[in-house]
Amino acid sequence: MKTYISPIPLNNRILRYPASALGAKAANGPSADLVLGQSDFTSGIIRTTRWMSNNLRAPAGIALDAGGRLYVSDSLNRVVVYLSPF
Repeated sequence: MKTYISPIPLNNRILRYPASALGAKAANGPSADLVLGQSDFTSGIIRTTRWMSNNLRAPAGIALDAGGRLYVSDSLNRVVVYLSPF
């Protein structure tokens, strides 16, 4: 099981954490195992080119369907769909 988090909309990224990193006995400040919307885990660059595949601008909502597709509503761009595996 994985958990997806959009830290703050202005970070322009979605982070994925393994469930074990977020449990009751998890360490403070767990490490994400995947980043979407940015090229690394720490940048928050706002890109104005819409066609870039790794480009989020103020993600606001996240949904995961039974088929493993992740939907991200992106406030300043559009809805982005990531197809599993990603």
